[in-house]
Amino acid sequence: MLLFATRWRNSIVHSDADHRVGSHVKASLLALRPEISDAHRGLDIERAITSFQDGNAPTFKEVASFIAAAQRLVESMDMRAIAAMDLQVYADQQLREHFTSAFETNSQVFSQFWPGNPKKTRQRLETLLIQLGFTKENATAHLNGDYLDLVAEYSARDARERFLDVADT
Repeated sequence: MLLFATRWRNSIVHSDADHRVGSHVKASLLALRPEISDAHRGLDIERAITSFQDGNAPTFKEVASFIAAAQRLVESMDMRAIAAMDLQVYADQQLREHFTSAFETNSQVFSQFWPGNPKKTRQRLETLLIQLGFTKENATAHLNGDYLDLVAEYSARDARERFLDVADT
């Protein structure tokens, strides 16, 4: 789908672009016709190919389907990346970078995040990790179950020792 979308985009943007779908791409799209229709709310890929070859602009449904296909690709890549990485190491790295940077302008950042209430600290850390790119459904759910609880139990001083990269300050 995305190769087709790219070809269609190029045919619109570049006046001398080719209005033919490559035979391999076309064969793949036609072979996946039922799956494409199911995944994209009844998209008629054969009609879309004909429309492209006739030099027409894509319909709203076709554009929405291309966007959905791109989103699915990114989601699939995210899942594979998450499965292949050590999320605790990554979370530590993200927290270290964040707190080292924040400490430059706010020397109280550790006492603000670790005020002595582990429940509040855990909520703040979870929110921060989401802001730093983790998602509750995927990444924070796959962190070691004790990771956030353990880090939330730190004192502000312990957190500073763990997450302040002294080489950068």
